[in-house]
Amino acid sequence: QNWLLSSSNHRAAQHERIARSTQLVQLLYEEECPARGPCTPTAPARLRSEAARAYVELEQDLESEHIDLSHAHLEGVVLRKVDLQGVDLREAALDEANLRQSDLSGTDLAYASLVDADLTNADLLNASLIRADLSRADLTGVRFGEAAMNGARLDGATLRNADLSDIRQLRSVSLTGATYNQQTDFPKGFDPKAAGMELKAHPKDAAAD
Repeated sequence: QNWLLSSSNHRAAQHERIARSTQLVQLLYEEECPARGPCTPTAPARLRSEAARAYVELEQDLESEHIDLSHAHLEGVVLRKVDLQGVDLREAALDEANLRQSDLSGTDLAYASLVDADLTNADLLNASLIRADLSRADLTGVRFGEAAMNGARLDGATLRNADLSDIRQLRSVSLTGATYNQQTDFPKGFDPKAAGMELKAHPKDAAAD
């Protein structure tokens, strides 16, 4: 009898957590769509930051096989040092998001928009960045591993100390105006200047030497 009561309480707790998860994720999709112009998120960035972090952590606790935030409004959110491994962020709006030191290994960011996002020292190992827009993003110290980057845009991005050495499709990436330093690792035979990139020293580079 005690076992049945415990099992019933566990199921009730699970249902409550699932309902909470659904409530949280709804905040990330509510939007206002004027007759003219793009749709914009209804909730402020602070609330969406809290909701996204709590939703991902809750889904991880529930051991969900698929954490889906595709097409979500994540513009300007602060998700520093968050475990986002394997999260589905296809076509998500992450412009000006703060993802510093977050783990996005294996994350699906295909067609996502990360314009002006800060991914300093983030892990993008084996992520999918197919046709993602990372224009002007800060990618300082990012490890890409074998990330899929076919058709991605990194125009004007900062790639200081980034490791791109295992990217096979780097020649298909738009890199016009992107900056790099002597510590940026490229695939063997890749010519960053021919790709339109600019070698740019940084005060911290001299300190590192």
